[in-house]
Amino acid sequence: MPESPPHAKSEPSWSPLAPLILAGRQVVDGVKKRLEDLLRDSDEALRILGGDPSRTNWNAFRPLRPSREENWSDWLAWLLQESQTGALASRLMGGRRGLSDAPNFFISPNVEREVRVSGGLRRADLLVTWTDGEFTHIEVKIDDGNRLKTFDTARRLQSELSVNTHFLLLREEHIEAWENENESDTIEKSVPSVDVFTWRDIAKAVRRAIQEPNEGMRWRVFAHAFLGAVEQQILGHPRIAGGFLTSASVVHLGGLTSVVELLEEVAANE
Repeated sequence: MPESPPHAKSEPSWSPLAPLILAGRQVVDGVKKRLEDLLRDSDEALRILGGDPSRTNWNAFRPLRPSREENWSDWLAWLLQESQTGALASRLMGGRRGLSDAPNFFISPNVEREVRVSGGLRRADLLVTWTDGEFTHIEVKIDDGNRLKTFDTARRLQSELSVNTHFLLLREEHIEAWENENESDTIEKSVPSVDVFTWRDIAKAVRRAIQEPNEGMRWRVFAHAFLGAVEQQILGHPRIAGGFLTSASVVHLGGLTSVVELLEEVAANE
């Protein structure tokens, strides 16, 4: 019986993927176009500061050491204390936990760092004293998983210094873990309660505050640098060099989309 001829091997082809590739390019091009429009407006609004902070590589910005949580707290404390408009604090905390919603309330508060309570057993990252003499406690977290000690610090501050307003600053991706921890029956929370805002909230608030016409130039320069570092080193946004995006791909789509969403939220609340 004669042998059957060998089957001819077919050459691999990308043809079946062509519709997906085309659709992906269309999505990327749409995001790219929207981002270019938003950045054009932001570059103009922040022209005196060198344009939008995404134009600079802040991953090499040594004055703020990203590995040290204390550095982020130091910069945030300075920005809150030195603000001549109160816009940053007002956008972050105005109307929350019984605080005023009037911007003047938040102008130039006194901000103390690493305030010791109970003989140094606990330390509050930021203790803010407002114009009416009331206190606000802020715990700043980057990657530290020990979030629940915030409750113990808050209890001690309330007992010893009559601090009744408490905030925890987290990465957005840690919110779910925080909420799960709050639901645990093994955690002794009692009072006081702790409100949360995220580093994304910080970025939005700083973006709006640096456009305040009555804010001092020195403050705006430092805020511009802090904003760039937050967006690239904490939020993971890409650097976008030049006047326009020269290239974009599906690989970078998530980061570019995140930038677009942030800029759109800022523009919608101006």
